[in-house]
Amino acid sequence: MALDFQTSYDENILLPARIEARVLSKCLDEVPSLPGLKAERTARWRLRAALMNAALEGRPVLEDRLAELLEAGGAPHPSAAERLALNIHQQYERLPYPEAEPGHLHVRAEDVATLHQNIVQGCGFDAASSSGDLTGFAAWANSSELRRLPPSLRAALVHYHMARFAPFGECNGVVARLLEARILAAADIRYVPELLPQFYVNKAETYHALTEQADSPETRTDFLLLFLECNVHCLDEVLAGRTAALRRLAMAEHAHKLCRDKRITARERDLVLLFLDVGKPLTLRDILGKPPFSALYRDKTEHTARRDLKRLIALGLLVQKGKKHRIHMDMV
Repeated sequence: MALDFQTSYDENILLPARIEARVLSKCLDEVPSLPGLKAERTARWRLRAALMNAALEGRPVLEDRLAELLEAGGAPHPSAAERLALNIHQQYERLPYPEAEPGHLHVRAEDVATLHQNIVQGCGFDAASSSGDLTGFAAWANSSELRRLPPSLRAALVHYHMARFAPFGECNGVVARLLEARILAAADIRYVPELLPQFYVNKAETYHALTEQADSPETRTDFLLLFLECNVHCLDEVLAGRTAALRRLAMAEHAHKLCRDKRITARERDLVLLFLDVGKPLTLRDILGKPPFSALYRDKTEHTARRDLKRLIALGLLVQKGKKHRIHMDMV
C-alpha cells in the first residue's frame, strides 16, 4: 500500500476537550495520592489494560482468570486469548518504555516489529511484516511535523495511523495502542496509558469505525476527539478514586475523634471503620449475621445494634435508605 500518513485536523473542535484534560491534570497534581494505594492501583490498571486490549481484538479473557494466571506465573497450556492477554500485560509492565529518550519516544521500525512479535508470541498468530513499510511509518512518526505537536496528540495520531496501516496479520490494534501508551509514558503523562483501553472498549463501535473509514481531516479530528474524551474519562476516574481515598481517610479520622471525645463508643467507631472497609450498603441482618460485623455484636442484643445505628445516623456518619445503611461520605 502507498504510505500517506496525514496529520491535519480541526483544532477548534478539539480545543474544549484539550482544555478540560489540562484542567483535570492540574487538579490531580494538587490532590495527594496515598502511597499505599499507588502500587495496587497501577497493578489493577495494567491488568485491566491487558483485558481490554484482548477484548478489542475479539479475544476476551475473564478478569479472575488472567489474575490467576499472573499470580501463578502463567499456565502450562494457556489458550490463545489467555496467552495474548499475558503478553500484552507484560508490555504494560514495561512502561515507561526503557528505551525512550527523556520526554520523547523515537519510534523505530525494528522496535515496532519486535513489539508485535512479543505480543503474538505463543498465540499461533501471523508475525510477518514488511520492514520497508514500517521504516516509512517510523520516519513519519518521528517527523518534525509530528514532534511539534503536544505528545498526547502525537500519540493519538500514531495510534490512528498504525491501526489503519495494519502492517501485520494480527493484532495491529494492540500494537497501535501500545505505541500510543509508550509515547504518552515517555512524555511523563501518567495514569492515561493504562486506562485508555477501557474507555476505548466503552466506545468500541465508534473506535473501530473511525479506524476503518476513509482517512480525511474530519475522520482524524473525530478520532483525536475520541482520544481526548477518553483521556478526560481516565483523569476523572483517577481523580474520583484519589479523592474517595482521602474522604475515607477523613471519615475514619472523624470517627476516631468522636470516640476520643466520648461521643461514640469504641464499638460504634469500629462499626464505622468496617463500613468504610466494606464500601457497600448493609442491612441490620447483615450486621448481626455476617462477619466481620457480627463479631462486634456476638454477645449483644439486636436492640444494641439498632441503638448504635441510630446514634451514628444522628451524628451524620451513616445514612439509611429503606432497610439498608451506608457511610455518609457527603459529610466529608
